[in-house]
Amino acid sequence: MYEYKYSIGVRHESTGERLKLEVWAEDVDAATRKLTGTLIGPECEYIWTGSGPIYENNQLIRREKKD
Repeated sequence: MYEYKYSIGVRHESTGERLKLEVWAEDVDAATRKLTGTLIGPECEYIWTGSGPIYENNQLIRREKKD
């Protein structure tokens, strides 16, 4: 089974500073959930601005999933 590299965008609620984070996950929903409750969410300082896959040479970047 494979996992894919995703980019997650966030913005600091009070300063407006934007960050892009890269995470490995099975799909875009799982990638976004990895940050929910720690970096983004109702009790957090950052607001989610979007998630999407990362491509290289028109191919999704992937690797074998670690157990």
